[in-house]
Amino acid sequence: MKNHQLMVEEEGRPLPTPPFQGLFADRIEIGKECFRFMGNFIRMTFPASEVVTPQVTEQVTEQVLNLLAVADQTGRTSTELMALVGIKHRPTFLYNYLQPAVDKGLLAMTIPDKPKSSKQRYVLTALGKRMVNKD
Repeated sequence: MKNHQLMVEEEGRPLPTPPFQGLFADRIEIGKECFRFMGNFIRMTFPASEVVTPQVTEQVTEQVLNLLAVADQTGRTSTELMALVGIKHRPTFLYNYLQPAVDKGLLAMTIPDKPKSSKQRYVLTALGKRMVNKD
């Protein structure tokens, strides 16, 4: 934040505290090139930082491969698959394992019209079987 204070002071308009103190001060470094003084206002432009966001990639994650290794063509419930993979936290299992496998066509629901059915089972598709045999 020292760069910001120097820039403001150089323009003759010192601020008592940086405007982002406590919010971003520990995460970003601001240079003089971020500030443009135009008449009665200041234009602040900050460089984009790298943000890690969950992305759907074409690659199959290791979690999905672990799930495919325990799935079969007879069909298993999500609870059975969760136990076989060794995951106890259901949201983690659904978000990181089951949903990506279904979205990529590696696992299929036996009752696709009723995804929340208590009788819902998941079966390995032909594509999923190829993925398992590839490794």
